[in-house]
Amino acid sequence: MVWDDSYALGVEQIDRQHRALFTAVNRVSSVLEQEDSQRNRRICMEAVKYLKNYTLQHFADEEAYQRSVGYSGLEQHKRQHESLIEAVGYMEKELEETNYAPASVKRLEGVLTSWLLYHVMNADQAIVGRVARIDGCDDSIAHAVEAVFIQTAQQVFRVSAEVSDRNYAGGFSGSELFSIFDIETGAADGPAYRFVFAMEELLVLRMIGGLAGRSVRAVDEMVVSALQQLFGDMAVRSLALYGQGGGRIIRRRVLRHAEAKSYFIKEQPLCRLLFSSELGPSVVCVWTI
Repeated sequence: MVWDDSYALGVEQIDRQHRALFTAVNRVSSVLEQEDSQRNRRICMEAVKYLKNYTLQHFADEEAYQRSVGYSGLEQHKRQHESLIEAVGYMEKELEETNYAPASVKRLEGVLTSWLLYHVMNADQAIVGRVARIDGCDDSIAHAVEAVFIQTAQQVFRVSAEVSDRNYAGGFSGSELFSIFDIETGAADGPAYRFVFAMEELLVLRMIGGLAGRSVRAVDEMVVSALQQLFGDMAVRSLALYGQGGGRIIRRRVLRHAEAKSYFIKEQPLCRLLFSSELGPSVVCVWTI
């Protein structure tokens, strides 16, 4: 990943910490550049230890700043911080159990890359008023998904997106990747939801390559984990805007068309949106389950 000064908030302490986190994630990304298992294991262990300690301090400082300026989104922001701490803990356990296998290192890289860029370029920018607050979505999950998708495209990928069909009834070419999430909500006695994000494989590779700051030519563990992190965050945020108190992802998977078909529920979805952008078309479907 490449730090860009446009990511800066204008708060010296937080910006300095963000740059340090970019450096740490890039350290993880460099682990597999050499075929030296002992070196790679050592670098990865050091990077994970650093990230665990540094994120705790950074999150405490960032939350203290939000309190000092009376930021209204502090509680939701704290939940995003907690989700990364939890994810790094899970990944550290997997790395140890697999003796820092390349596949596990790639999964860690995907989670960190996707979470850090989405968080810095979207949630953190909102603290200083550079991201418009989204309101008025509690009447429709479709409105919430639309707002989150368009804002993410603009803030994270710097492209314009729009809904070209709010009741998409078309099919799929068979070359898509489907990111599927089942989510329990925080609302008392509320339903669970299934989100499906469909995107052409070439578009996925371009999108994740853009996040990582390098060419990505094949779907591997890094790509899958980055998709799961990015779209999972978008789905949970959509539910929060819809008034469901966010949610907890209980199942997630990335599948090709043949395997994904069985996850499409026969009942009419709550929404089936077709988005168009400079990157290409995407479809998002949501059901209650």
